[in-house]
Amino acid sequence: MEATVCILPEAYTSSPDKDVPPEVEDAMYKRIVEEAKKYYSAKSGILADRIQILQKGVKAEINSKNYRDKSSIIKKIDFITIDVNGDTATVIADVTEQVTAVGLVPQGIDINKYKTNNKKEEMKPEMKAKLEEDIKNAPQKLVTFTPQGTMRFYYNLAKEDGVWKITSRRGDYLPGQGP
Repeated sequence: MEATVCILPEAYTSSPDKDVPPEVEDAMYKRIVEEAKKYYSAKSGILADRIQILQKGVKAEINSKNYRDKSSIIKKIDFITIDVNGDTATVIADVTEQVTAVGLVPQGIDINKYKTNNKKEEMKPEMKAKLEEDIKNAPQKLVTFTPQGTMRFYYNLAKEDGVWKITSRRGDYLPGQGP
């Protein structure tokens, strides 16, 4: 669910500089709430947390003018353990996801021109400002990215009215698998 719920409608994913109308934004927020209620428990507080995080993700997608996700696909799920004890369960799973995204990448910027000779030295504020200005004014090229990574997730679930709901979740990328 989370892999796809933040992806904007196709009409707004071909280029990150496409404006998203308020009614589409509102529909995305409502969709997140509807989908999250299917999977997360309202009793543990995780439902409200996940809704907030996912809605912030949509807001970031909409506000970004140089990057936009086009699709997100779960390529593989390896269940490490599943332990059911009555109306509760724990699950550990490795989830491999591939995202397709587009980004506007500045062209013709030679980063070496802005670096100092001392690698430990911070870039001077005036050089940083010049670099930011040059990036802003550089011609942009639309590039497609397809990053993939595997995360290990730890879930606790509880049965609520006969339906399994997630009560807690945490996860992190496996070594060498993160962005």
